[in-house]
Formats: sequence, C-alpha cells, structure tokens
Amino acid sequence: MQTKFARYKLSTYLCSRTTNKHKTTIVKRFLSLAAYALLTATMTFSLAACGGSDDDEDKDGGAKETMTKAQIRSILLSKKEWTVETGEDTRYLFAFEENSVMKAIYAGAFNMQTYESWDITPKKGDNYAEGSVVCEESTLLFHYRNMKESGFQVSLDGGKSWYDAKVDFKNEIFTVGGVSFTMVAVEGDTYLMGIPSLYAYSHLPYNEKPQHEETVGDFYIGQTEVTQALWKAVMSNSMGEFKGDKQPVEQVSYNHCMTFIAQLNKMTGKKFRLPTEEEWEYAAKGGKKSHKKENTTYACGQYSLDWTAWYVDNSGNMPHEVGTTKYGNELNLRDMSGNVWEWTSSHASENYEAPRDHRYYTVRGGGWKSFASSCRVTTRMGQKPDYLANDLGFRLALDK
Repeated sequence: MQTKFARYKLSTYLCSRTTNKHKTTIVKRFLSLAAYALLTATMTFSLAACGGSDDDEDKDGGAKETMTKAQIRSILLSKKEWTVETGEDTRYLFAFEENSVMKAIYAGAFNMQTYESWDITPKKGDNYAEGSVVCEESTLLFHYRNMKESGFQVSLDGGKSWYDAKVDFKNEIFTVGGVSFTMVAVEGDTYLMGIPSLYAYSHLPYNEKPQHEETVGDFYIGQTEVTQALWKAVMSNSMGEFKGDKQPVEQVSYNHCMTFIAQLNKMTGKKFRLPTEEEWEYAAKGGKKSHKKENTTYACGQYSLDWTAWYVDNSGNMPHEVGTTKYGNELNLRDMSGNVWEWTSSHASENYEAPRDHRYYTVRGGGWKSFASSCRVTTRMGQKPDYLANDLGFRLALDK
C-alpha cells in the first residue's frame, strides 16, 4: 500500500555547468537529497531493526517491523546534521530542525534547491523501502535501508550501490534550563602522556613519569568549565565562593560532581561524565591537531600562558568568567590551564607505573592562584573525593 506524505520545500538545484557529465552528477545529487527529504516526512517506516506490530504480517507470515514517525524524528533531530558521500568529490551536509530539512549544502561547485513532494512504498518485513520524489516535473527513484541511531543507507541505482548516511563528528551545543554549553568534538589518537624524562622539567614531580603511549577514542569535552549558571539550572542551588553566572563553579568535591552529572543525565537523557585524565591531557595538548608538537607544555596553542590562562601572575587573586582569556588552545578549549583545577574520573597514582590509589582522584590544569609550573598539561595531583576548594571545579565529557 502506497503511503502519501506531506509536501515540504527545500529550494531549486542550481549548477554552473550543463555538460552531459555534470547533468548526470546533478541527477545523482538530486537522488541523495531525496533520500534525506524522505526521512523527515510524517510516516511509519518498515524497518527490521525497530519494534514491530503484532497485527501486521508480511508475505512470509512474519511480523512487520515498524518505526514510528516520532522515532524517526527523534533520531534525526538528536543528531541534527547528516552527511552522505557518493564519491571522492561529492559530499552533502543536511541540517535538520524541528520536523523538516532546513538547509542542504554541497561541499563543491553546486548549490541545491527545491523538492516539491514525495511518496513512499515500503516493502513489508524488510529493513528496506523504495520511494520517489517529484521535482520540476521529473520523478526520481531511490531506496533506503538499515535506519538506526548511528545512520542509514541510501541507494541511487535501484539497490546496486549503497552509500552511508552518517553523522559528522562535530561540536554539539546543549541547552538545559535555558543555559547553553558547548561540547567540543575531539578525534582520538595515540599520544605520549606524561613528561619526557630528559625534558627541561625533568626535576618536576615523579608522578608525571614515565612518559608513555596512551590511546584515546573519539569523545566530547566541555569547551569551558561548568559554570555556576549551569549548576543552578541542574541542581536548583548555588555553589561557589566567587559568585556570577559565568564564573566557573568551585567549592565542589568529586562527590558533588557525581551528583550533578547524575541529575544532568536524568534531565537530558545523555550520559555525561567526567573526562579520564588520559582524555583530559590529550585534549589539553590540542588533540590530533597538535599533540605531536613540542610546544605542549601548557594548554595554550601557539600563544603565551598570559594570553590563555588565569593564574597567579594575572588573575588578580580571583577566578574569572569562563572563556574570557584572549585565546584557547588548538581545539579552542578554554581554561584547560588555569582558572580552576578540574576533577577527572581517574584514580591517582605515585607514577604511571604504580598501581592506582582508589582513595584519591586526579585533578588537572592548575587554578587562578597556581604558579605556571602547576598549569602545565602534564601536572597531576590526587585529592580525596570529598575535598573541595575555591580553585577547584570540573568540566564535562561525553562519549561520541
């Protein structure tokens, strides 16, 4: 049975060239856009990976698996933007807002505009469907399959070739109780953690040695430390000696952080957490962008510590609003050095070869009353989970 869908507008497909080769490319790009437009319609998909209906049987007598329009919208909107690559030089970005496609951008020589309407005919019992899009008096055919949280597949040639529609790994903005905060996408890699034994700072604490390889996966980390405004939006109370909505929350113990994160996850449905110290140091060094550079003593990119950190020499004996230094590091993370120390989820140890002491958690980054040596990206200290101070706060992490 053919299901009819509402009409949506996207805008017309313009191109700068009209050779046969480019006309063929244009049609393919139309088809890719059609596949995305399809997914924003108000419909029920026939998908094997999702919950089914007992009263709808396929031709083989099995239950027809369905995905409701609410489930589809939830997947699309939770990711916001999807990309599909149909060749080395053909890549699309589709941004979703509320229940419709708001914009489509091709990263190349062409711009996109306008699909008028579409119809879909699902195939029962399969995680598969075919459909058509009517545009400028032409009918374009496409197929889709394997719709799931991490993406889906689109075919432009009747099922002979399939292309993945995926989520770009990019910064995410979350809003809780009217307070917005940015989580920075950090691509994982293998890096050297700790301080080189022959480095100029080799006399520094033994707990930063020996330097060794660590591998971290992709993750998100807060662009700034958690603010007092966000704390209040989540916990409905205030924490911190130095008051101000944009001030970093301080006077919070590890236990306080865990309570906050549990409540934040309940409110958002996400799984926020504290970063591990391996993730924290990697991000402070600029992640994949710069961790191999020699100048990773501080989380300051190419700039001096005075321009990227609030510490004893420039803080005026107080913390400052988050993100107010002149520059961030290569990932544009702010206050990774200075302002307030930050809790991690990792237990402390005497050095990287010693066993972890589960009575203590590692704090990183230095604070507003720290000397420069304590603001280094390799500096680590252990604190008991109930310890708190007016130069100790935290920032959030989130799995990809």
